[in-house]
Amino acid sequence: MHQLYDFLLQFFIFFAFIYSIYFFVKGRNILALRFFSLHFFVVALILILFIFFQKDNLLKYPYTFRTISPLIYLLPPLGYLSFLYFFFPNKQFNKLHLLFFIPFLFQLLENTQYYFASYEDKINEVKLYIQTGDLFYHSSKFVYLNPLYHVYFKVFLYFLFSSLTIKNLVKFLQGKLVFNPWKSKKFTYWILGMIVLRAISNLFLLYRYIVNYQPSISPTGLEWLLSMDACFSILFLIFNPDILDFHYLKEYQKSIESSNGSGNSEEDSYQIHCENVCKEINQILEAYHYFTKSECTVENIYLQSKIPQRVISFSFRQVYGMSIKDFINKKRVDYLIELYKKDDLMKKYSLDYIGELVGFQSRQTLYSCTEKFYGCTPKTLFEKVDITEI
Repeated sequence: MHQLYDFLLQFFIFFAFIYSIYFFVKGRNILALRFFSLHFFVVALILILFIFFQKDNLLKYPYTFRTISPLIYLLPPLGYLSFLYFFFPNKQFNKLHLLFFIPFLFQLLENTQYYFASYEDKINEVKLYIQTGDLFYHSSKFVYLNPLYHVYFKVFLYFLFSSLTIKNLVKFLQGKLVFNPWKSKKFTYWILGMIVLRAISNLFLLYRYIVNYQPSISPTGLEWLLSMDACFSILFLIFNPDILDFHYLKEYQKSIESSNGSGNSEEDSYQIHCENVCKEINQILEAYHYFTKSECTVENIYLQSKIPQRVISFSFRQVYGMSIKDFINKKRVDYLIELYKKDDLMKKYSLDYIGELVGFQSRQTLYSCTEKFYGCTPKTLFEKVDITEI
């Protein structure tokens, strides 16, 4: 069992470092990849430091003591910023986001006196830590703030940044975020998995160290708890290497910047994206009058365009104020009106046949559409066409 533990630890440390280097080198000018790089690097460091956190190792390497806790402050903001700039690849770095890292700097500075203490002082501090049997032992000589207070704040940060990520995920699922459709399903599974694992971590930390805290220097499983979302990402990226493809992200960022300009807001980006989606769907509908075919359905349009139905639906409501289904049906009715104006033979055809000409599968559907869009029956609608009221 111990061998399996060591193997898994080495496995995830290795890939965390590999991905941190890969994304750092490949992620030039792509903020999402840079933050992913930093996130994986911090996770690798934390996993390595947990190896030295055993009692015997602490006595051998006392300089590793009090190094994990500050690093944990980096995980929530780095995870959040990675997804923020992945959702919004055209965003410029906001310097205010540097404020997220103040807690890390604060605890790092708080421990500075220990870091620069002599080897003997470090050994004595470690021995006192082991004797107390308290994971959050502190002495006023080196630590001024009870480490348990840091735990409270870290749990708060985990909940805060997880909530902000969920907020962006909701926008994504509604089709509001600018994102390439062919990756959306994989990305959704990935981020949902991350959010679930972070929620488990948050609840466990809340219960273990706040609700039911019992002093113990055994952090058994804590290393996996803090890094299991990153471990999940590592496994996900191993089996889905294309999801963070550098060339795709670079080209996608350029396409958004060229369509968005330099000064447009996120709302403008949404609108431009929606208009581009509608333009692409309209091209499909107009090709050989596809909208007049009975097989012209939202599902088949999705299969042809590879754009998720939720993105299509949101875009048409945003641009035209109606669903894609209503848009198609109105297009069919309007086309009937044009045919009726140009072809006198239309007056001799039955309503069933006329409806079939433009893709309506029943007379009732034709009736409901003319009532919905023009407030009258098909017969009354065509009478208005005859007297040029339409």
